[in-house]
Amino acid sequence: MAAAPAAAALRPHLSLLSAGGGIPNPTLQTLSFVAPLLLRRRCRRCRRRSSVVLSNASSSPPSPPPSPEKEVEAAPTAESCVNLGLEFFSKGRVRDALEQFDNALELNPNPTEAQAAFYNKACCHAYREESKKAAECLRIALRDYNLKFGTVLNDPDMAPFRASPEFKELQEEALRGGEDIGSGFRRDLKLISEVQAPFRGVRRFFYVAFIAAAGISTFFTIPRLIFALQGGDGAPDFLETAGNAAINIGALCRYCRARGFVFLGKQERRRADYKYLS
Repeated sequence: MAAAPAAAALRPHLSLLSAGGGIPNPTLQTLSFVAPLLLRRRCRRCRRRSSVVLSNASSSPPSPPPSPEKEVEAAPTAESCVNLGLEFFSKGRVRDALEQFDNALELNPNPTEAQAAFYNKACCHAYREESKKAAECLRIALRDYNLKFGTVLNDPDMAPFRASPEFKELQEEALRGGEDIGSGFRRDLKLISEVQAPFRGVRRFFYVAFIAAAGISTFFTIPRLIFALQGGDGAPDFLETAGNAAINIGALCRYCRARGFVFLGKQERRRADYKYLS
């Protein structure tokens, strides 16, 4: 009830202000003059703030790429696990590197990733002087994933393993041409031996042919020599028969001796080929 008289009392003043008549109020004029200035200042401040934000956004450096650890946590793959294991190994965290290589082998890796996982796992075992475990990993990599034996020979991380008896066994197994490992190594040895001694197959054929011819000729000459020694009617000349027998026996001994040197020198050639390859 009290609000109605107050509103009625204010109506004349509002009508005067809206009509523009009456005595001008200086307070209202001051407010009407100051309000645009306040709005302008606020707009200027907003512009300054927006410019500062834009300048900071433009001058901020680009975000660094995610580390391998974050990639593995986000979506682990065989490749990311191998890369993270290599990073751990370079920092000396061999146990963590072994865990990552094992994780990579459990994530259905392709042949390249599996070869890298097994070989780097062998490097970790070699670093920890676990030669038997390193040899097993290398056997799998050589047998199933076509690892080059020269990689084992030239890698400085494999130096502790190369000084172990397990490496000697692995080397001999590769040189013997075992079924498990060394197929690629044997191919390299074969190519090197063919380059160093070309036409080995042709020479081997002639060796066998000459030995067979000398043996057959000696087989027929010895009975004639015995018959010449006995003498009698129709006996062949002793000197001629003895000369033929001497030639045949000498040729047979010579070719057999040469063939014997070939067999005896087989292991030495393999060792020489191994030194050449390493």
